[in-house]
Amino acid sequence: MPVDDEKEALFQAIRGGSCVAFVGSGPSRSAYPRWPDLVDRLCGACGVEPLTAEGREDADILLGKAEECREANEAAYCDVLTAAFGTEVYDIPRIYSQLAKLQFRSYVTTNFDPMLRTALDSIPEKCDGVYVYPDLPVQKIGRGRLFHIHGLMAPGAVLNVDRIVLAKADFERAYSHEYSMVRSFLAQLFTYNSCCFIGIGLREPELRRLFLACAAVRRKLQYDWPDLTPPRHYALLPMLYRRAGGPPGVRDLDAEAIEARTFDELGVNVVRYQPLDDRHLGLIQLLDECLELLTVPIRSGFEPENIK
Repeated sequence: MPVDDEKEALFQAIRGGSCVAFVGSGPSRSAYPRWPDLVDRLCGACGVEPLTAEGREDADILLGKAEECREANEAAYCDVLTAAFGTEVYDIPRIYSQLAKLQFRSYVTTNFDPMLRTALDSIPEKCDGVYVYPDLPVQKIGRGRLFHIHGLMAPGAVLNVDRIVLAKADFERAYSHEYSMVRSFLAQLFTYNSCCFIGIGLREPELRRLFLACAAVRRKLQYDWPDLTPPRHYALLPMLYRRAGGPPGVRDLDAEAIEARTFDELGVNVVRYQPLDDRHLGLIQLLDECLELLTVPIRSGFEPENIK
Protein backbone atom coordinates (compact mmCIF):
# COMPACT_ATOMS: atom_id res chain seq x y z
CA MET A 1 0.00 0.00 0.00
CA PRO A 2 1.38 3.48 -0.88
CA VAL A 3 2.68 5.57 2.02
CA ASP A 4 -0.16 8.12 1.97
CA ASP A 5 -2.78 5.37 1.71
CA GLU A 6 -1.22 3.59 4.71
CA LYS A 7 -1.43 6.77 6.77
CA GLU A 8 -5.01 7.44 5.72
CA ALA A 9 -6.03 3.87 6.57
CA LEU A 10 -4.56 4.37 10.05
CA PHE A 11 -6.36 7.71 10.47
CA GLN A 12 -9.66 6.11 9.46
CA ALA A 13 -9.17 3.29 11.97
CA ILE A 14 -8.46 5.77 14.78
CA ARG A 15 -11.28 8.14 13.90
CA GLY A 16 -13.66 5.21 13.54
CA GLY A 17 -12.87 4.00 17.05
CA SER A 18 -11.62 0.58 15.94
CA CYS A 19 -7.92 0.99 16.79
CA VAL A 20 -6.18 0.32 20.12
CA ALA A 21 -3.28 2.60 21.09
CA PHE A 22 -0.26 0.64 22.33
CA VAL A 23 1.97 3.21 24.05
CA GLY A 24 5.62 2.58 24.92
CA SER A 25 8.17 4.68 26.75
CA GLY A 26 9.00 7.01 23.83
CA PRO A 27 6.49 9.79 24.68
CA SER A 28 7.56 9.70 28.36
CA ARG A 29 11.29 10.15 27.87
CA SER A 30 11.26 13.85 28.74
CA ALA A 31 9.85 13.07 32.20
CA TYR A 32 11.01 9.55 33.06
CA PRO A 33 14.24 7.55 32.65
CA ARG A 34 14.83 5.36 29.61
CA TRP A 35 15.12 1.61 30.24
CA PRO A 36 18.97 1.54 30.25
CA ASP A 37 19.12 4.66 32.44
CA LEU A 38 16.69 3.11 34.92
CA VAL A 39 18.76 -0.08 35.12
CA ASP A 40 21.87 2.09 35.65
CA ARG A 41 20.16 3.75 38.63
CA LEU A 42 19.14 0.37 40.02
CA CYS A 43 22.72 -0.92 39.73
CA GLY A 44 24.06 2.10 41.60
CA ALA A 45 21.47 1.86 44.38
CA CYS A 46 21.64 -1.92 44.79
CA GLY A 47 25.43 -2.27 44.66
CA VAL A 48 25.51 -4.18 41.39
CA GLU A 49 28.19 -3.85 38.71
CA PRO A 50 27.03 -1.23 36.18
CA LEU A 51 26.03 -1.87 32.60
CA THR A 52 28.62 -1.90 29.83
CA ALA A 53 28.07 0.23 26.73
CA GLU A 54 27.06 -2.91 24.80
CA GLY A 55 24.77 -4.05 27.59
CA ARG A 56 22.72 -0.85 27.39
CA GLU A 57 21.45 -1.94 23.97
CA ASP A 58 20.81 -5.61 24.77
CA ALA A 59 17.32 -6.38 26.11
CA ASP A 60 18.33 -9.72 27.64
CA ILE A 61 21.19 -8.09 29.55
CA LEU A 62 18.91 -5.29 30.79
CA LEU A 63 16.39 -7.83 32.09
CA GLY A 64 19.14 -9.86 33.75
CA LYS A 65 20.68 -6.81 35.41
CA ALA A 66 17.32 -5.71 36.79
CA GLU A 67 16.89 -9.21 38.23
CA GLU A 68 20.35 -9.06 39.78
CA CYS A 69 19.54 -5.69 41.36
CA ARG A 70 16.29 -6.91 42.91
CA GLU A 71 17.99 -9.97 44.35
CA ALA A 72 20.86 -7.88 45.75
CA ASN A 73 18.74 -5.26 47.54
CA GLU A 74 14.96 -5.31 47.08
CA ALA A 75 14.38 -2.33 49.39
CA ALA A 76 16.72 -0.10 47.35
CA TYR A 77 15.19 -1.49 44.15
CA CYS A 78 11.73 -0.39 45.31
CA ASP A 79 13.01 3.02 46.43
CA VAL A 80 14.46 3.72 42.96
CA LEU A 81 11.21 2.75 41.22
CA THR A 82 9.10 4.84 43.57
CA ALA A 83 11.35 7.90 43.16
CA ALA A 84 11.39 7.54 39.36
CA PHE A 85 7.70 6.85 38.66
CA GLY A 86 5.59 7.31 41.78
CA THR A 87 5.12 11.08 41.84
CA GLU A 88 2.05 13.11 40.91
CA VAL A 89 1.76 14.44 37.36
CA TYR A 90 0.94 18.17 37.19
CA ASP A 91 2.05 19.00 33.65
CA ILE A 92 0.69 16.75 30.88
CA PRO A 93 2.88 16.79 27.73
CA ARG A 94 1.03 17.73 24.58
CA ILE A 95 1.61 14.34 22.99
CA TYR A 96 -0.31 12.67 25.81
CA SER A 97 -3.12 15.20 25.55
CA GLN A 98 -3.41 14.36 21.85
CA LEU A 99 -3.46 10.62 22.48
CA ALA A 100 -6.24 11.12 25.02
CA LYS A 101 -8.28 13.24 22.56
CA LEU A 102 -8.06 10.73 19.71
CA GLN A 103 -10.87 8.19 19.42
CA PHE A 104 -8.87 5.08 20.25
CA ARG A 105 -10.91 2.07 21.22
CA SER A 106 -8.68 1.43 24.23
CA TYR A 107 -5.19 2.21 25.48
CA VAL A 108 -2.53 -0.35 26.37
CA THR A 109 0.83 0.63 27.81
CA THR A 110 3.99 -1.05 29.05
CA ASN A 111 4.86 2.05 31.08
CA PHE A 112 4.76 2.16 34.89
CA ASP A 113 4.26 5.92 35.08
CA PRO A 114 0.83 7.58 35.58
CA MET A 115 1.18 10.04 32.66
CA LEU A 116 -1.33 8.41 30.29
CA ARG A 117 -3.83 7.80 33.06
CA THR A 118 -3.59 11.47 34.09
CA ALA A 119 -4.15 12.61 30.50
CA LEU A 120 -7.22 10.40 30.15
CA ASP A 121 -8.57 11.58 33.52
CA SER A 122 -8.40 15.18 32.26
CA ILE A 123 -11.14 14.48 29.70
CA PRO A 124 -14.56 13.83 31.30
CA GLU A 125 -16.03 10.38 30.55
CA LYS A 126 -13.13 9.53 28.24
CA CYS A 127 -11.87 6.45 30.07
CA ASP A 128 -14.33 3.95 31.53
CA GLY A 129 -11.76 2.16 33.70
CA VAL A 130 -8.10 1.35 34.40
CA TYR A 131 -6.82 -2.24 34.64
CA VAL A 132 -3.41 -3.09 36.07
CA TYR A 133 -1.25 -6.23 35.84
CA PRO A 134 -2.07 -8.98 36.62
CA ASP A 135 -5.77 -8.05 36.34
CA LEU A 136 -6.06 -7.78 32.54
CA PRO A 137 -9.54 -8.81 31.31
CA VAL A 138 -9.29 -8.79 27.51
CA GLN A 139 -13.09 -8.72 27.18
CA LYS A 140 -13.02 -5.20 28.65
CA ILE A 141 -11.21 -3.71 25.64
CA GLY A 142 -13.27 -0.75 24.47
CA ARG A 143 -14.79 2.48 25.83
CA GLY A 144 -11.39 4.12 26.14
CA ARG A 145 -10.27 1.78 28.92
CA LEU A 146 -6.61 1.78 29.91
CA PHE A 147 -4.52 -1.35 30.53
CA HIS A 148 -1.15 -1.11 32.33
CA ILE A 149 0.17 -4.52 31.31
CA HIS A 150 3.50 -4.20 33.17
CA GLY A 151 2.05 -2.56 36.28
CA LEU A 152 1.39 1.00 37.46
CA MET A 153 3.21 3.19 39.96
CA ALA A 154 0.22 5.03 41.38
CA PRO A 155 1.23 8.24 43.21
CA GLY A 156 0.91 7.85 46.97
CA ALA A 157 0.32 4.09 46.81
CA VAL A 158 2.59 1.52 48.45
CA LEU A 159 4.58 -0.30 45.78
CA ASN A 160 3.87 -4.02 45.37
CA VAL A 161 6.99 -4.97 43.44
CA ASP A 162 5.49 -8.34 42.45
CA ARG A 163 3.03 -6.38 40.29
CA ILE A 164 5.76 -4.63 38.30
CA VAL A 165 7.17 -6.39 35.21
CA LEU A 166 10.77 -5.21 34.93
CA ALA A 167 13.24 -7.96 35.85
CA LYS A 168 13.90 -11.24 34.04
CA ALA A 169 11.82 -13.38 36.41
CA ASP A 170 8.93 -10.88 36.08
CA PHE A 171 8.94 -11.22 32.30
CA GLU A 172 9.11 -14.99 32.48
CA ARG A 173 6.15 -15.08 34.85
CA ALA A 174 4.13 -12.65 32.70
CA TYR A 175 4.95 -14.05 29.24
CA SER A 176 6.55 -17.49 29.20
CA HIS A 177 3.54 -19.78 29.57
CA GLU A 178 0.35 -19.91 27.50
CA TYR A 179 -1.68 -19.27 30.65
CA SER A 180 0.46 -16.29 31.75
CA MET A 181 -1.67 -13.19 32.26
CA VAL A 182 0.12 -10.79 29.89
CA ARG A 183 0.67 -13.43 27.22
CA SER A 184 -3.00 -14.42 27.29
CA PHE A 185 -4.16 -10.79 27.13
CA LEU A 186 -1.84 -9.80 24.28
CA ALA A 187 -2.51 -12.93 22.24
CA GLN A 188 -6.17 -11.94 22.01
CA LEU A 189 -5.38 -8.25 21.55
CA PHE A 190 -2.88 -8.74 18.71
CA THR A 191 -4.92 -11.40 16.90
CA TYR A 192 -8.33 -9.75 16.83
CA ASN A 193 -7.73 -6.00 17.19
CA SER A 194 -6.10 -3.25 15.14
CA CYS A 195 -3.24 -1.71 17.14
CA CYS A 196 -1.20 1.45 16.68
CA PHE A 197 2.25 1.27 18.31
CA ILE A 198 3.54 4.60 19.57
CA GLY A 199 6.98 4.99 21.10
CA ILE A 200 7.64 1.27 21.23
CA GLY A 201 10.22 -0.81 19.35
CA LEU A 202 8.86 -4.30 20.14
CA ARG A 203 12.38 -5.38 21.05
CA GLU A 204 11.69 -7.10 24.39
CA PRO A 205 12.38 -10.81 23.61
CA GLU A 206 9.19 -12.21 25.17
CA LEU A 207 6.99 -9.56 23.56
CA ARG A 208 8.55 -10.09 20.14
CA ARG A 209 8.19 -13.86 20.31
CA LEU A 210 4.55 -13.49 21.25
CA PHE A 211 3.94 -11.06 18.40
CA LEU A 212 5.53 -13.46 15.90
CA ALA A 213 3.19 -16.21 17.08
CA CYS A 214 0.16 -13.94 16.72
CA ALA A 215 1.27 -12.88 13.22
CA ALA A 216 1.46 -16.57 12.23
CA VAL A 217 -2.07 -17.15 13.57
CA ARG A 218 -3.38 -14.18 11.59
CA ARG A 219 -1.73 -15.42 8.38
CA LYS A 220 -3.16 -18.90 8.92
CA LEU A 221 -6.63 -17.50 9.49
CA GLN A 222 -6.42 -15.46 6.30
CA TYR A 223 -5.12 -18.46 4.33
CA ASP A 224 -7.84 -20.84 5.56
CA TRP A 225 -10.64 -18.28 5.39
CA PRO A 226 -9.79 -15.72 2.66
CA ASP A 227 -13.04 -13.83 3.32
CA LEU A 228 -11.77 -12.93 6.82
CA THR A 229 -9.45 -9.92 6.85
CA PRO A 230 -7.46 -9.52 10.07
CA PRO A 231 -7.37 -5.96 11.44
CA ARG A 232 -4.22 -4.07 10.47
CA HIS A 233 -1.44 -3.09 12.86
CA TYR A 234 0.58 0.12 12.54
CA ALA A 235 3.77 1.52 14.07
CA LEU A 236 4.56 5.24 14.12
CA LEU A 237 8.30 5.61 13.50
CA PRO A 238 10.56 8.58 12.71
CA MET A 239 12.17 8.94 9.31
CA LEU A 240 15.85 7.97 9.39
CA TYR A 241 18.60 10.24 8.10
CA ARG A 242 22.22 9.64 7.17
CA ARG A 243 24.85 10.90 9.58
CA ALA A 244 28.54 10.06 9.39
CA GLY A 245 29.88 9.40 5.92
CA GLY A 246 27.00 10.92 4.00
CA PRO A 247 25.45 14.27 3.16
CA PRO A 248 23.43 15.76 6.03
CA GLY A 249 19.67 15.90 5.74
CA VAL A 250 19.41 12.97 3.32
CA ARG A 251 16.98 10.22 4.24
CA ASP A 252 18.56 6.82 4.74
CA LEU A 253 16.04 4.77 2.79
CA ASP A 254 18.12 1.61 3.10
CA ALA A 255 18.06 1.84 6.91
CA GLU A 256 14.32 2.55 6.83
CA ALA A 257 13.75 -0.52 4.64
CA ILE A 258 15.71 -2.74 7.04
CA GLU A 259 13.76 -1.40 10.01
CA ALA A 260 10.46 -1.79 8.16
CA ARG A 261 11.24 -5.45 7.42
CA THR A 262 11.61 -6.20 11.13
CA PHE A 263 8.09 -4.84 11.63
CA ASP A 264 6.73 -6.44 8.48
CA GLU A 265 7.60 -9.91 9.75
CA LEU A 266 5.40 -9.09 12.73
CA GLY A 267 2.56 -8.03 10.43
CA VAL A 268 2.96 -4.36 11.38
CA ASN A 269 2.72 -1.54 8.82
CA VAL A 270 5.06 1.42 9.34
CA VAL A 271 3.84 5.03 9.13
CA ARG A 272 6.70 7.55 9.35
CA TYR A 273 6.93 11.11 10.55
CA GLN A 274 9.60 13.83 10.45
CA PRO A 275 11.85 13.72 13.58
CA LEU A 276 11.91 17.49 13.96
CA ASP A 277 13.36 17.58 17.50
CA ASP A 278 13.79 15.52 20.66
CA ARG A 279 10.41 16.65 22.03
CA HIS A 280 8.40 14.59 19.54
CA LEU A 281 7.32 17.62 17.50
CA GLY A 282 7.15 15.56 14.30
CA LEU A 283 4.96 12.94 15.97
CA ILE A 284 2.82 15.70 17.47
CA GLN A 285 2.25 17.15 13.99
CA LEU A 286 1.21 13.73 12.69
CA LEU A 287 -1.30 13.32 15.53
CA ASP A 288 -2.54 16.88 14.90
CA GLU A 289 -3.21 15.81 11.32
CA CYS A 290 -5.22 12.84 12.57
CA LEU A 291 -7.14 15.15 14.91
CA GLU A 292 -7.69 17.43 11.88
CA LEU A 293 -6.42 20.43 13.81
CA LEU A 294 -5.97 23.48 11.60
CA THR A 295 -3.43 26.22 12.23
CA VAL A 296 -5.15 29.52 13.00
CA PRO A 297 -3.96 32.00 10.35
CA ILE A 298 -2.18 35.24 11.26
CA ARG A 299 -4.33 38.10 9.96
CA SER A 300 -4.10 41.85 9.54
CA GLY A 301 -6.35 44.37 11.24
CA PHE A 302 -6.66 46.10 7.84
CA GLU A 303 -8.42 43.14 6.24
CA PRO A 304 -12.13 43.71 5.54
CA GLU A 305 -14.41 41.74 7.86
CA ASN A 306 -16.40 39.02 6.10
CA ILE A 307 -19.78 39.33 7.85
CA LYS A 308 -22.42 36.75 6.99
